Amino acid sequence: LLEMGRLYFVLVALGMDFSLLLVPIVAVGHAILSTVPTPGGVGAVEPGVAGLLLIELAAPEAAAATIVDRSITYLSIIVVGALLFALRQALNIRRSRKRASETLSPSP
Repeated sequence: LLEMGRLYFVLVALGMDFSLLLVPIVAVGHAILSTVPTPGGVGAVEPGVAGLLLIELAAPEAAAATIVDRSITYLSIIVVGALLFALRQALNIRRSRKRASETLSPSP
């Protein structure tokens, strides 16, 4: 559902005229195409999504929507992953400092 919402808002933001039926068709196609084993999922999904968007959109519009949608997909994963990585690293540093201070301090 979130992928359909993202695609819907991308198409609306780009000012494209489309029917609501296009969104679930493209979302299901995207889900099926993302099962193709390619590095990072790159290569099979983009042309497939653009091809499905050609059902109702012109080629430049389909290409623009595909690029924006996939950019949002990749950037959101990168940003969330970077934040979680930084948080985990900070927690690991904090734990290691706590352990180091416990081993250096004498026990009563």
